[in-house]
Amino acid sequence: MLDVWFMMGFGIIGYVFKKLDYPLAPLVLAVVLGDRAEDSFRQSMLLSQGSLTILWSNWLVGSITSLALLLLLWPFFGRGMQILKGMAMGLGHGGHPRTALRRGAQILPFCFQA
Repeated sequence: MLDVWFMMGFGIIGYVFKKLDYPLAPLVLAVVLGDRAEDSFRQSMLLSQGSLTILWSNWLVGSITSLALLLLLWPFFGRGMQILKGMAMGLGHGGHPRTALRRGAQILPFCFQA
């Protein structure tokens, strides 16, 4: 009976992913490579005694780590630039700073857009 409950649960999760138009490839990559990445990260933390500087120990590892962090944080930088541009446009046209802030704040809920 437990197998039936698992099937129902994963079926509902799959339906939600299909309705929200989630791509399948990143999910498969996360499932396949997640355990290996976690084991490797744990091993490197044990070798370095908890120091994150091992992630920048040489130029190749440092460039890959920096690129990964940049790609991870890129949406936040883009949204921040949109907010700043919205504030600058609102202030440049004689608008009130609060109006510009409201215009910029409309950009923030990007994850809730339909």
